[in-house]
Amino acid sequence: MQLPAELLFLKDVLQAPKLKYSKADWLLSDFQEPIWLYNFNYKKNKKLNWGVKLDDGSNLLSPQHADLLQGFKHWLIIATSAKRGTGSLTNAVKTQASAFNQVIRFIDYFLHNSSAYHLSKTGLAAITGDDLKLILDKIAANAITNESLFNWSENLSEYLIKLANSIDQSRLYDLLNDNPSLKIITPEQEDEGLLDIGLSDVPIVRAAIMHHGLYESRSRGLVPNSIVLSKEIYKNTVRLKSEAKHGFKILEVPREVSGQREFSMAPCSTREEKPEMSTTHFRYFKENLYSLGELHALDIPAPPVDSLIEIYNYQPSVNKLGRYRTLPSDLVFLAVRNAIEFHIEYGDEILDSYLSVARYCIQSGRTATRLEHETIVELVTPSLRELGVKRLGLTTRSPGTQPTDSRRLAQEEHFNALRSNQGLVELVAVYYGAVQTVVGALMARRQGELCDLIAGNCLDESKEWLLFQNRKSTSGVFGLRQTEARPIEPIAVEMIETIEKFQSKLINLGALEKHTNLFSVPPMSGEIRLSYSGQCTHHRNFDAFCDYFETPLNAEGQRYYIRQHQLRRFFSMLFFYSSSFGGLETLQWMLGHTDRKHVWHYITETTDGPVLRGAKAQYITEYLTHNGDDNYEELSCLIKAKFGTDDFHLVDSHELEDYIRSLLEDGEIEIEPEFFEDENGEQMRVIVKILDVE
Repeated sequence: MQLPAELLFLKDVLQAPKLKYSKADWLLSDFQEPIWLYNFNYKKNKKLNWGVKLDDGSNLLSPQHADLLQGFKHWLIIATSAKRGTGSLTNAVKTQASAFNQVIRFIDYFLHNSSAYHLSKTGLAAITGDDLKLILDKIAANAITNESLFNWSENLSEYLIKLANSIDQSRLYDLLNDNPSLKIITPEQEDEGLLDIGLSDVPIVRAAIMHHGLYESRSRGLVPNSIVLSKEIYKNTVRLKSEAKHGFKILEVPREVSGQREFSMAPCSTREEKPEMSTTHFRYFKENLYSLGELHALDIPAPPVDSLIEIYNYQPSVNKLGRYRTLPSDLVFLAVRNAIEFHIEYGDEILDSYLSVARYCIQSGRTATRLEHETIVELVTPSLRELGVKRLGLTTRSPGTQPTDSRRLAQEEHFNALRSNQGLVELVAVYYGAVQTVVGALMARRQGELCDLIAGNCLDESKEWLLFQNRKSTSGVFGLRQTEARPIEPIAVEMIETIEKFQSKLINLGALEKHTNLFSVPPMSGEIRLSYSGQCTHHRNFDAFCDYFETPLNAEGQRYYIRQHQLRRFFSMLFFYSSSFGGLETLQWMLGHTDRKHVWHYITETTDGPVLRGAKAQYITEYLTHNGDDNYEELSCLIKAKFGTDDFHLVDSHELEDYIRSLLEDGEIEIEPEFFEDENGEQMRVIVKILDVE
């Protein structure tokens, strides 16, 4: 029936459901085609091949699986149609693309787990409410669906180990001998810990990847081709098998290897951090999973209605994110002190010495790595010469050596040489680590925000405010980060200005084009340039600083290597400890405030909730461990009920801190400063309020 023009708005309503959900603007192929072409305003059309094997070895395109195939296809179109129940018949292309991507994720999940769901026999009809809730639990726990739904890191680890075991081992050892870079594991790669592959097995696994030609060359080195690997690991999926996936540093073979650590690193989190899915995105995923129910209106087998009703108001049980392990407060206090003293005594001397070498190389046309050690000693300042500088760097190639010669000293020799100040570029790295420690501890910013700082553009005209781009906020329709300002203390300003002057002098020499990221540092290779201040460089500078000043080891013989996320609570910790040691004058000097309440107001206004809770929990944990339960008897009762002892030395400090933080997060306790007046003026003490005494 041809509708008159004034009734065309009823066309979609009156269409038969199967016909309505067999067409879409983005679908460029006939609904029945085995290969779909689709386009959501992309530059090129994309393809979906429905010819996938199921658990019994049969093909999804086989006639006996017509209902299952039709269900998958209709589901995609249903999800991308106008939102159900909203009364709207419009649907933005971006919204359609998002729904499409989510549903194709679900479809690939069912196909990849075909045997678990017996898809070849029962299709979608046997999927239970518990099955659907488990999927939602997975989705909510991790925003990266390649991990939450498809266990990318776990499956890749298993596949690569099997791949290495399937190859003649002599062939792999030949590859290792011919390509020694396959054996090198940098500190950053050691830290990653995302793959279930032992460090000792990494070189063999890399050799297996190389043997099969699965590496591709990138600017940073050799990187595994995730698409080729996916075609093997997820071969029985529609789209997942052809998608690029996030990589893993441990499998990469870097072009430039720099930095090493004296000891293995003390863990800095309870487990690997997972970016939990946002509430909004989870809601969309749940809506699109729930839309499976519309297949019933098309007389296509689907999960029972009761099962779908179970997930309508379902709230998933999400595991809490792994917590960052804290640094002992006395370690941080000492590190900040060492960093400030190092800056005052040697900061200018170190950077001026590097500039002297740079100037000589530019004027003479010589390469720094080709300078004799004696020339380096003559070029550095008298103070550094007396301090012990003997060469450009401990890992730089010496004049006359071949490119293939080893540049690394033995482990013990290297770090003895580091602490006796023999290498100039290592001293530069230690100095940058010192600046990172002070600026990072006193400003409590995220690492990315500090790495983004640009020399010459991160301080206001008064030199009293640090200007940074807030990585957790955006403004305007283009999602630009907001520029924010925070008060900055004079010693940090002095350190920043020292680096800014260093960059200005490099520009005058012609060694640097313009001011760049504040923490861009000369590379360990000895080249006269600056390396981009990304996470790897930032961590390397911290490592050099910690090995130079020999930060303590934990009970397992692992060194505490500082990371910025651990420094973010330092400022708040300093406030709490001022109640014990009377050192609030330092904070008042930093902020220009005159009383404790003003300082506390500043801290609560500028510090993230999780960071502040962490500082509170750490302070109380350390107080109880060192002083017993004086002043905190009610809290002690809770702890005794939890751990079965009131001897806090018998409780693991990390577990105790986690427990106190969980009490804060759940609203069972409050930890706040209490201000009062006595004969000496305004005073403060830290109190713990038990909100549910029972």
